[in-house]
Amino acid sequence: MRLGRDYLLGTPVIISPERAKRPHQYSYEEPPPSPEELKNCPFCPGNEHLTPSEHLRITNTSGRWQVRIFPNKFKIWKIHDVIVDTPEHLKDWDEVDLRPLFEAIKRRIGQIYKEHPEVKWISLFRNYGKLAGASIRHSHLQLIALDFVPERIQRLVEKLSGEKCAICRGEWKEGVLIKESMFFRLLFVQGAQPYELELHLKSHKPSPEFLEKEEVEEALLFLKAVVKAFKKFFSSYNVLFFLAPRDRDFHFFVRIFPRVTFYAGFEFESGIVVNPLDPGKAFEFLGEEILSALRFFGFE
Repeated sequence: MRLGRDYLLGTPVIISPERAKRPHQYSYEEPPPSPEELKNCPFCPGNEHLTPSEHLRITNTSGRWQVRIFPNKFKIWKIHDVIVDTPEHLKDWDEVDLRPLFEAIKRRIGQIYKEHPEVKWISLFRNYGKLAGASIRHSHLQLIALDFVPERIQRLVEKLSGEKCAICRGEWKEGVLIKESMFFRLLFVQGAQPYELELHLKSHKPSPEFLEKEEVEEALLFLKAVVKAFKKFFSSYNVLFFLAPRDRDFHFFVRIFPRVTFYAGFEFESGIVVNPLDPGKAFEFLGEEILSALRFFGFE
């Protein structure tokens, strides 16, 4: 056992290898959707009347929507959106074109910052599967715009801005590199969850809307590959997009992790997380599966 720390988020982490499990040992299958679920899903085509009015939608050349963004019925803040990223009820990211999703997110972020000058920071995340917090199976993301910057994000800004940026300075090398491409790095990090991954730009940019077309294409392929690998073993995972606060310097990055362990009394009381896997062991157990998925999507 040893005490480590997430190099970016600062979370103290106890590495407890006695609890380590290989990916297949976390296997959990959600039951198939019932006819009632398929009929009444508010995110499926034909049920648009079950959701609030849209902020925007992206359609294909035949006029069929590919992405819809609308207010969350059960919002936790003033601006809280749902982003439905595919019209297909059971499709995941490795099975769909993610470019319309990226375009929709880019437009919505720009729209919010233009129409709501009080907004200081935007949270963008995806909960996939029941264990990750998804109450509806149909694939979707959520966006929450705050009129303040949370303390955790303020600390990240201090760590990821200017010449002292931790990513640019190479502090990510505490993790285990899986793949480095022309524009991105994918690595296992010492996070709060086993098999926690980080995808970050090699260049210093604050948020996705600043990405060039080639960078967008690469980022989306990385995300598709990770999802393809995760789905072989895990039913639930989270994707967190860490974006810059309004008008602040920052180094945009993404964290992706399966939901296989959960906080209990010690974690809540101490603020210390127990993780059975260090990045090296995570690579040993899952690295080749992710590399295989990357090759499937064209990375050699």
